[in-house]
Amino acid sequence: MTNEILIEIACPNCRNPIDVREHGRHVVCEACNSQFIVQGHLCPKCHAYYAKKTSSCGRCGSAIERTCRKCNATNWAGDEYCNQCGTAMDILDVLASSMSAERSQHLQSHYDEVRQMRLATEKSSKERMANFVEIEQERQREVGRRRNLRRQQEQRVYAVFAIIVLFALAVAVYLLLS
Repeated sequence: MTNEILIEIACPNCRNPIDVREHGRHVVCEACNSQFIVQGHLCPKCHAYYAKKTSSCGRCGSAIERTCRKCNATNWAGDEYCNQCGTAMDILDVLASSMSAERSQHLQSHYDEVRQMRLATEKSSKERMANFVEIEQERQREVGRRRNLRRQQEQRVYAVFAIIVLFALAVAVYLLLS
């Protein structure tokens, strides 16, 4: 277990359990008032304890280590001074990287939301278009049916008219011949 996340350690003097989330690297045992420094690394954001060296928190993803700008030594993210050269570690760099990570997560979340909305809109649009096509096809069928009915009616009218004309001719011929 190289990167086991611990949230509770035992006091080295009285073995009382101590929740490391409530402390920084400087821990005070509430049972025996012993003071000691945690040897592992605590996440500066969620205070998860790592007994072994790790570069980022497995729980929240925050950086646990940062590099000194002067000597390039690796330091805990919460250290105020470099452990090797003593140079002041700028806490603003930690805050900026934390804010950058949060902003990146926020932007990714926003991008995912927009993407989901776009997909939902496209799906809805396709469904509406399919409905419109179906309605238009039904309308076209109805127009065709009415056109056929009108033709049939016109043909009947022409047939009746032709019969009347033929009957009138037959009557006229009969009258002329009689």
